[in-house]
Amino acid sequence: MNVTLYEFIGYTATLIVAVSLMMRRIRQLRIYNLIGSALFSIYGALIGAWPVAVLNGFIVLINIRELISLSRRDIVFKAHTIDVKNSWYLEYYLNFFREDIQQIFPDFAILENEDYESVIIMRDVLPASIVILRKTDGPEAEIILDYAHPEFRDMQNARYFFRKGCDSLNLEGKKYFVTPGMEKQHIRFLKKMHFKPHPHRMNWYIKKIGVKDV
Repeated sequence: MNVTLYEFIGYTATLIVAVSLMMRRIRQLRIYNLIGSALFSIYGALIGAWPVAVLNGFIVLINIRELISLSRRDIVFKAHTIDVKNSWYLEYYLNFFREDIQQIFPDFAILENEDYESVIIMRDVLPASIVILRKTDGPEAEIILDYAHPEFRDMQNARYFFRKGCDSLNLEGKKYFVTPGMEKQHIRFLKKMHFKPHPHRMNWYIKKIGVKDV
């Protein structure tokens, strides 16, 4: 090894720790911080800076403990129906995240001449995501909005909704969920939820209702 390699390890550790501090999801923050701290500990040992090595080794242990705690904690999910046109909270929620919603669902709008159903997915006691369906005839249930709070985008809300939370909606006569997919990250999410490109509607995706494959 030489000094250049030592510096590379140090700079890499600095970058990873800096990136971890910008993450909103606690689990990802812990994982990246663990990796960065481990590299810092190695870097400190290589250059003989033992306070740096020991401190970051201790941080590695803290991150491991917190990750184990996160993996063992049971999260309680609950789906509550909500009146789309008469709920002050839903109106506040949609306005608060308006810009982010428009990036993912650019055509999203609540129209006066149409009817909707909606559920709010609670994660423990916190509102984690909102799902809004437009009432239509035929076998397809149109999801016009499936928006998760930025701090809860680990797909657990969606898995709960498609496995159980959707049962609180009136899906009688419906065989498929369909939803638009415009933004790349959202399309990746839909594929992970086993949606497939709709055979007849451009930029829409389809998934059979009742298949517990998520």
